[in-house]
Amino acid sequence: MIAERKDIEKYLADFEKKAETAYRNYQDSGMASYERSYRKNQDLAECLKIALQTDTDRTSERERRANNIRKIAEALEEKEYTKKDVKEILLNIAYIGG
Repeated sequence: MIAERKDIEKYLADFEKKAETAYRNYQDSGMASYERSYRKNQDLAECLKIALQTDTDRTSERERRANNIRKIAEALEEKEYTKKDVKEILLNIAYIGG
């Protein structure tokens, strides 16, 4: 399964929207859980931006993807996502098409 660039961009938009919502909720309530959610979703969005900007050098591209996947996996450890969601996201990142 090779991810289309548009699929990765959709994930990016989703994480950015979640981050924005969490930030607004944090500003309204001051709850630390909203701040954590904001930071996690911002980090995931940043990883996806990096994944979309990979260059054509295959070795560095593979290294970047592996690093991005590791960062995403660490961020997802909070278990707010189902295993199926995590698997789909990681597989799409690993096989991003140009």
